[in-house]
Amino acid sequence: MKKNRIDEYIQKGQYGVKSFLTAHDADFLGTFKERCLLAWCKERIYSGASVIKVQHALKKRPDTILRLNAQIPLKILHPYIQCAQQLHKPYLLVQSNLKETSFGLVVSASEAVDMSEQELS
Repeated sequence: MKKNRIDEYIQKGQYGVKSFLTAHDADFLGTFKERCLLAWCKERIYSGASVIKVQHALKKRPDTILRLNAQIPLKILHPYIQCAQQLHKPYLLVQSNLKETSFGLVVSASEAVDMSEQELS
């Protein structure tokens, strides 16, 4: 028993704390792809994509959360933040130091969603 704990301690020191999120999941602003209802790239956010689609995605399930890329200026993210606040949904500004991500906005649930519900672009 003690040998396992020592091995765990050594591995933690060499490789860091175990994480369930893979590098691919870091793309989705810190959540699993299977939980995403809506995922938009930064270019779509900068082009002023419709807030109505985000609103519909947030309304689909009671456990949704809006995740926004913190590298995008707040002036551009403001309409999406207002939408989440009006619907009384939580939102997060995610700053990823692990990897550069192309996603600017992700609406996710607390559990995996059906593939037919997902919109990834």
